[in-house]
Amino acid sequence: MDDGEPRGTGQNLDDIIDGIYHVAVEPSRVHELVTTWRRRFTDAAGAADASRRMEPHLLRAVDLLDRLHDGGPDAGLPGSAQESQPLLRADSAGTIVECNAAASRIYEVTTGDPLAALPLCAASQRALARAVAGLRASRGESNGALDLLRLNRAGTGELLTFSLRPVAAADGAPLVELRGAEIVCSDELRQVLTYTFELTATEAAVAALLIEGLSVNEIAAARNNTVGTVRVHVRSLLAKTETHNQAEFIRMAIGISAMLAAPPGRFGKPDAAPDARAQAGPFPTPAHRRALALPDGRELAYADFGAADGRVVLFLHDNILGDTWPAALANAATERGLRIVAPARPYFSTSSPYPARRGPLDVVVGDTRHLLEHLGIDDYVVLSRTTGSAFGAALALADPHRCRALVALSPALPFSKSGDYDHLNDHARFVALSARFQKTALLFACRAGEAFYRTAGARRYLKAVLARSAPDRALCDDPLVLRDLQHGCDFSDNYKGFYHELLGLQSHPFPRFDDIGCPVELIVGDLDSNNRRRQAERVAAGLRNFRVTVIPGAGALFFYTHGEIVLAALERYSP
Repeated sequence: MDDGEPRGTGQNLDDIIDGIYHVAVEPSRVHELVTTWRRRFTDAAGAADASRRMEPHLLRAVDLLDRLHDGGPDAGLPGSAQESQPLLRADSAGTIVECNAAASRIYEVTTGDPLAALPLCAASQRALARAVAGLRASRGESNGALDLLRLNRAGTGELLTFSLRPVAAADGAPLVELRGAEIVCSDELRQVLTYTFELTATEAAVAALLIEGLSVNEIAAARNNTVGTVRVHVRSLLAKTETHNQAEFIRMAIGISAMLAAPPGRFGKPDAAPDARAQAGPFPTPAHRRALALPDGRELAYADFGAADGRVVLFLHDNILGDTWPAALANAATERGLRIVAPARPYFSTSSPYPARRGPLDVVVGDTRHLLEHLGIDDYVVLSRTTGSAFGAALALADPHRCRALVALSPALPFSKSGDYDHLNDHARFVALSARFQKTALLFACRAGEAFYRTAGARRYLKAVLARSAPDRALCDDPLVLRDLQHGCDFSDNYKGFYHELLGLQSHPFPRFDDIGCPVELIVGDLDSNNRRRQAERVAAGLRNFRVTVIPGAGALFFYTHGEIVLAALERYSP
């Protein structure tokens, strides 16, 4: 459709349909699609008509997403399985008891294999056996020096370098640890390179092979490309990373790999105290997680942390960041005598799916009240974040004798007219209109978001979908804040919860805020990209027990930067 063709009529959907299939293959292009969608359909009716006409294409695109992006690398914190260097440990019988992914890939061994299964020539096998025996003879003692072994691969004679050191298993049993000098481009390193330098999938694949030591000719053979094609990708790779040759690029990549393997922290003098933020991970920790069996056979997961006998804050999470609390804020809440109880809604964490033929509000309110009875909680303040606000409002209405107040952060609020959608950013508008008019479009939006997160990484996903204002984008560039933001993201099932909740809230009306009897405080950032300040002030207008707090210079993620304001609000209403 050219610029002279009327918009919003839905007469020509070719570019939208093309965009749908582009996203199915390359989810990072979802921003292009939602921008085009908004440009084509300037009103809700046009979007509704387009959704119905594109039903078969949306169904095919969802199927493609399932086929092409099922599972994928975990975007969580790095562990031994994602280390860039091969590492394995063997017990006193010479059996490999630990083996990371890099070691399995390079040496073709796995847990349970004997050390003799390493691909070494006979002489190198004997040299390794003598070195391991020597470490055993030392009874696990080490002088701190790095013992290096230079061995040869069977068949090719390729030089393999290992470091050996004695370590102890969790039960104290002596082990020998072998770490190879070879570099493997781990999933995490590839993800970091991709979102830092905005590499295409092909460029990222070529980069990984360069890091692992392949020449241009070997890469061409491995990828079934011409040498000229690979050289074009290498030139683009060098330009994007601002390196001048392959050696410089590899040196930079190895340096990034080393930083990823190091414990999180900040540079300083050797004797400087460790950064408290780096040392303290986000809450809830695994020790805070609990599960409750519900009367209908489902399971409700929840977290419980803070002051054990403190004033209860019932935290209702959002659909993207989950129930994450920065450690400093959680500790400050504990010091103020607050106990945080955070139930996970169906599909989130280990909570069971929504039961059939029941609305999400009724299910969550019933599950939460059962949890409160189980824990013996007689009164509480609800703290909700974004989409959790609908459930917070429903609970305040259903449990007026125990709910003392509702504090809603960057709340998702009901729309009174179609024009309210125009104040949302492109992604939020696309999802909201899909939820209102066509469930297949909503399923596609949620599934595409999950695939985008897996393929692009947390930083790019959050900046494209959630952090649309300048202050929020800046937070995503802080590695420690990004770690906190990632903590609650588990997109293996979260997108299913998102889909069922948005769909359910269309058929089960959003709670009426003006019917809530307890105090309600809506806290918003004045730079929120979804203009939640306008929505909050509209909802609160004329209501006696409503309060709107606007944080100057903040976006939607002020929970991570303005925790004192949140705690002050909780203390205002806590008994």
